[in-house]
This record gives sequence, structure tokens and C-alpha cells, in this order.
Amino acid sequence: MISVWNPSTLSVLATYKDSASSSLVTCGDRGFLTSQSDRTQIKTFSWNKQSSTLKSVVSERMTAMATTSCDGGLNLFAGSTSGKMYVWDTSSGVLIRAWDAHFKAVTSLKISSDNSMLYSAGEDGIVHCWNILKLLGDLESAVSPARTYRGHTLPVTDIHLSSSCSSGGSRLFTSSLDQTSRIYDTRSEKVIFVVSCSSMLKSVTVDPSEHRLYLGGSNGQIFQVDLHVVAAAQTAATIAATAAKRGDSDVAYTPIVLKGHKNSVCSLSTTMNGDRLISGDESGSILVWDTRSQQQLRSYDGHKGMGRITCIHTISKSKFQRTQSKKTLNDTMVPLRKFQGVATELQRAPSVVFHFRGDEHVTTTTNKTSNYEDLKMEAAVVSENHNENHSISVSENDNDREVEMLKRKLEETEEELKRWKSASGKLIAATTKRKRR
Repeated sequence: MISVWNPSTLSVLATYKDSASSSLVTCGDRGFLTSQSDRTQIKTFSWNKQSSTLKSVVSERMTAMATTSCDGGLNLFAGSTSGKMYVWDTSSGVLIRAWDAHFKAVTSLKISSDNSMLYSAGEDGIVHCWNILKLLGDLESAVSPARTYRGHTLPVTDIHLSSSCSSGGSRLFTSSLDQTSRIYDTRSEKVIFVVSCSSMLKSVTVDPSEHRLYLGGSNGQIFQVDLHVVAAAQTAATIAATAAKRGDSDVAYTPIVLKGHKNSVCSLSTTMNGDRLISGDESGSILVWDTRSQQQLRSYDGHKGMGRITCIHTISKSKFQRTQSKKTLNDTMVPLRKFQGVATELQRAPSVVFHFRGDEHVTTTTNKTSNYEDLKMEAAVVSENHNENHSISVSENDNDREVEMLKRKLEETEEELKRWKSASGKLIAATTKRKRR
């Protein structure tokens, strides 16, 4: 289940039906996209509709997603369980590129504020930086990362980019199962500081002013790091090491611990003014914290018992309320293609610029629920893709087999439904006759 609620009052503004989402990305005031953890599918939602408006069947399960928003259009980047990454043009549904990015599953994707660089983290313990212009440009040339950040000995579970992060360089924050968080300078690839914690780390976030770093632990604790104190201590240690002609300028730092969760803290987010921290754990529990006093203010139980909180986003409440009367995201998007191809002239429609700003905040969380007629929707999406691809050079044999297979399953399901309806009609007729006698 996906819910939108106000962290100040805990009032629920909207709920959406979804099944086992592994990641979620917002697309401005039009809606959002989710990838499914139990199937090879990406769903499109509009803010004013409870159920998904579009379902796209992709080649494998996606574990992380990110979108770019600019005047030229909206591109969707996704990382998979195999370590492969994909990029689609959402206005035409064309799969622009697919490439091998990591040796193991991709765990997190982030895009710089100027939409020039894509950062990917994986279970192989490596973070790569990719030039988006090169990814979308020469499709014939091989893909290689612009920069690579190493140092972790176990999987990197999450990454966070500073709000000013651009191609010119800024700060990259990571969390890892090796119980450390590393702060990198994105341009030089050097490690600025390493934070050691008492448990494996599952999530990371930084407040908008980049004053406090928050790390979610597998033991249910949240570790708070004052970046100003760390910077001052690091500077003093560097000066002392230089004066003593030593090369070691590391400084020890003990994070502040926030206790409240009983399970692994797998998702963290702050409000836009940084005065509230929102955390979600493996059991579905969500807590709201005051960032200055480190005190727990409230708890949201709307997802409790439904599984882990996969992601938390903060958006503008005022803009969310205005979206209820606007056209849907489905008006500007088509199903994402499973295979690479070239868009026709009719399909090269301009995308819409999506952006969020505001003072009030709403939190979007994803979790588990069931949804019926997935098989029928999958067959419809694949059939629509098949009809659109008739003039495109894609692997039509594989697509034909998948279409026929899904159509047969759909026909069998419809026949079984007819049999049940017929049996139900006969039973009702027999019951009516008995009552008349």
C-alpha cells in the first residue's frame, strides 16, 4: 500500500493500491512510478486515482529508480537485481539504453541537482558516477563510469547527494552493511570522513541545510552525526598532523543515537525545512522525530504489519492538493518498452517538466497489498506494446511468444470465469424454484 499523509497531524490525505513495491519516484504534480519486488513490472500512478493507470512489463525486476526533469523531457533510470541498468524516454516509452553497471544488484540511484550525473550503488560495495549526456548520446559507444567510489567492504545499502551536487562537485554520503558511512568529495573521489557505527547500516539521509547526517541501523537505532562538529574536528586534526609532520589526520567521532524502532530502520527522510525526521522500519512502523531535541514526536501505524517500509518521500502539501483536479500522468506517458528500439515521429511527443517546491510536507510511503486483474493488465500492456512495435526493429519473436502466452492465460481465465458464472446462475435458478414450491 502507498499512503500520503501529513507528518504534523498524521491525517491521511490519500491511499493507493499497490503490491510489493521495491522503489518509488515522483514525477512532479502528475503522479509517481513504482517498481514491483515480486514481478518484472513498473506501474504508473496519478495523484488523483487510487489504482495504477498504467502497467509496463520490463525484462527483469527493478530494485531502484530515479528520474530527470528538464525542458527536453523526462527520462527514467532503473537498476535491476542482476546489476544491469536501464534508461527510458517516458514520452515515447522507448528503451534508450541498457548496460552492465554492477556485479550484483543495484541498491540505490540518485541524480545530481543539475541533471548531469547519475550515481548508482550496488551490493558489490561500489558506487559509480555516470555522465547522463553520454548515456543518452552516442548509443553505439561502450558505457563506462565517469567516476568510481570505493572503500566499502560489504554491500552499499543507500546513498544521498547533497542538494548542491552538480558536475562541478559536492558531497556524496553512503551507508553500508560494513557498519560505516563514508562521505566522499564527488569530484576528487576522495573520502572526506568515515563514520563508524555499532550496527549494519540500511539507510542514509541528510537534512536540507547539510547540518545533520542520519543513518538507519539494523538494530533499530538511528545514528545522528553533526557535520559541523565533524568538519571542525577534522580541520583541527589536519592542522595538528601537519604541524607534527604526520600523515594521519583521522579523528574519532561518536554519533548521537536515537532509539525507538525495534526493527531495522530501512528508510529515512527529512521535511523540507529540516525540523522533522521521518523513519520507517522492517515491520512497517513509522516514527516522526524532532531533529533539534532528538525526541520522538509521533508514530504512524497505517502500514504496521504489512511488511517493511521500502521508501519515504516528502512533497509539497499545497501542490499535492492542486493535483486532484489536473490531468493524469497517463496523458503524457506510454507503456515502457521491454526491448531497445527507435521512436517513431508520432511517438516523439514532448514531455512535461516536473518539479516540487513548498513549505508544507506530505510523506509518501510504499508497502504491500494485493491487486486483482494483474494478469489481464499485463496482457493488455504487452499487446499494446506489440501493436506499437510493428514498425520498429526489436526482437519481435520473443515479444510474439510472450503476447501469445499471456493471451492464452487470459482466455483460460475468462473461460473459467464463464463456467463459474454459469454454475452460479443454475444454482440461483434451482434455489428460486425450491422457494416457490
